[in-house]
Amino acid sequence: MAMRKAEEAASRRFEAVEWLRKMDRGAVDIPLGEPSEEEFCLALRNGLILCNVLNKVNPGAIPKVFKRVQCDNRAQSAIQYFENMRNFLVAVNEMKLLTFEASDIEKGGSSFKVVDCILCLKAYHEWKLAGGCIRVYCRVRPTLINISDERSTIDYIGENGSIIIKNPHKQGRDARKIFSFNRVFGMNSTQAEVFADTKSLIRSVIDGYNVCIFAYGQTGSGKTYTMSGANLSVAETWGVSYRSLNYLFDISKSRTSIVNYDVSVQMVEIYNEQVRDLLVTDGCMRRLDIRNNSQLNGLNIPDAKLVAVTCTQDVLDLMKAGLANRSVGATALNERSSRSHSVLTIHVKGKELASGSILKGCLHLVDLAGSERVEKSEVTGERLKEAQHINRSLSALGDVISALAQKSSHIPYRNSKLTQVLQDSLGIYFLFILQWLSTFFYY
Repeated sequence: MAMRKAEEAASRRFEAVEWLRKMDRGAVDIPLGEPSEEEFCLALRNGLILCNVLNKVNPGAIPKVFKRVQCDNRAQSAIQYFENMRNFLVAVNEMKLLTFEASDIEKGGSSFKVVDCILCLKAYHEWKLAGGCIRVYCRVRPTLINISDERSTIDYIGENGSIIIKNPHKQGRDARKIFSFNRVFGMNSTQAEVFADTKSLIRSVIDGYNVCIFAYGQTGSGKTYTMSGANLSVAETWGVSYRSLNYLFDISKSRTSIVNYDVSVQMVEIYNEQVRDLLVTDGCMRRLDIRNNSQLNGLNIPDAKLVAVTCTQDVLDLMKAGLANRSVGATALNERSSRSHSVLTIHVKGKELASGSILKGCLHLVDLAGSERVEKSEVTGERLKEAQHINRSLSALGDVISALAQKSSHIPYRNSKLTQVLQDSLGIYFLFILQWLSTFFYY
């Protein structure tokens, strides 16, 4: 068992070394082959390689890097190298990535946290290369048979993420509109194809990141189908939520020899700007408070029921109960329209067996209520009030994402309960899956 742990640790250290060599061609301090733990730490101790690599991943993260000092003043060299390491750790912490203590890289320290930090930075870099921290996909729902008012059709779907919408009731330039996304999934796309592009996000959760995955679109566009699927007993129809859980547990089991993972679940809904627990069993839908704090992981709703799980089936059983408690209602556009935003949060806590270091990450799987025009959905009374709250919260979410994309100094999280609930994850990684009706377009 001890030998297997040592082999796993050496394998991860070698992965980190190979990536550092690839990113910094000047990384001559790292011995060729598979360096020992001591050689690994010694090569990184002056912080030069780490700073160079970080500046390639995030240009300008460390404005001043002290190069090799050609002088006899060892004290001066030590101070400058210490500055390199301090600046690296500060920059990594500001990026909300895994970090370590300076003592971990000194003689007698443990390299586990150092390796985790480097592999975390590697995952961050790969994610940026693949499309950045904000990704937007579009999925087109097949033709709705019961809809006769066809006012727009899908004219063309490009391989580069472009889609052209044609409105048969207009002529000339106004008849077509072009939209661009990171990727577009056509009407024949499968649940498995949609999930395939999200796998890197799920790996990030295991490595200590916070991640949000949303389904967004007008009412009746298929958001719940994409996130949850049609039939839980048929694996082929499983949505992003269930496939993500399956993949998460597969990864955690593959690392049991070096990391012990604890996984727990919360499921809430935001209904009329009130947060309600969907996992209650006594039928009491009491109002929950949001307590945002400085912690980076978690939903920050301490009073919501938190259930430990060990496999995908445990979560499926909880999801069934949660979906049964969710607020739905009939409108002119959808006979079973979600009238709330549901948030399924998977909390992952990993403890490295060798070093005892802790990794925490969480995955928010969000099924947003459908946006709607009141004059089209023909809602009144309580349904009208629900629609108004839904549209306002979706608008607030759009404002937050816009502010994040523009790197604004002020992010308006407090304008909505939805953005408050997700505040600790929205600034890191998130994916939008925009659901689009193929033959019914009323905006």
